[in-house]
Amino acid sequence: MFIVATNFKGVPPVHTDFEIPFSFKGGNKPYIQSEGTPEKAPGGYWGKYSKAPPLENYINIGIYSEQMKSNQINQTQNHFENGWGYNL
Repeated sequence: MFIVATNFKGVPPVHTDFEIPFSFKGGNKPYIQSEGTPEKAPGGYWGKYSKAPPLENYINIGIYSEQMKSNQINQTQNHFENGWGYNL
């Protein structure tokens, strides 16, 4: 047995079991956040914050300020309150 996730930007294909980012939330498939990051990272978490020269390979993954930690906890709680999953 295989579990198939979709990251399709739109209504998920019929053969998938659940949705992950960037897929459409609120369809008829369960949603799991698999790339959760704080919104409060200076320069954007997947942008300048974690790709600073000369190490452009996501050097700050998991390094959170207190504001970023609080924001991440709030995002996670929001997912749970909406019945969505969260993969940390």
